[in-house]
Amino acid sequence: EFRRVLYRSIKKILIFIGLRNPARGVKIDGKQKVEILLSYKNKINIFIETGTNYGDTINAMINNFEEIYSIELDIEKFNKVAKRFNGVEKLHLYHGDSREKIYEVMAVIKQPSLIWLDAHGSPFNLDNSPVREELDAVFKHYIKGHVILIDDARHFTVRDLREINNIASSY
Repeated sequence: EFRRVLYRSIKKILIFIGLRNPARGVKIDGKQKVEILLSYKNKINIFIETGTNYGDTINAMINNFEEIYSIELDIEKFNKVAKRFNGVEKLHLYHGDSREKIYEVMAVIKQPSLIWLDAHGSPFNLDNSPVREELDAVFKHYIKGHVILIDDARHFTVRDLREINNIASSY
């Protein structure tokens, strides 16, 4: 009984400070994210991400993939990343809203890709996130077999996660 009460108390504290979502898991650091992403690489040679941020994921993936596509909405971050990776031919940077730019990226993809959806707004919920449109673009793509991972799923509600699952199931 004591262990159960202690477990619930710790869980509530983690939820309160934002490290755990009651629907889905715990927060992980950048190194753990990279390990997870690379564990899905297998025979995939294309990496696509939404939410470039400062390019740290690109930097971790650059030697592991033949081509990398990344979309960033914020012009200042986009410019910093473009400068940081200037001359890297296998990197294709897109500036704009991932809800729209993902269709441009998918138009040039000719093989299954590892897709990291990380362009989430705040507050985190499916209505404020481009995930719905991003998934639509991926699932409508003529190539099948893409591996799709969604960052920060712990922020989504159970309802949001069910809807994401329904979107995936409908294709």
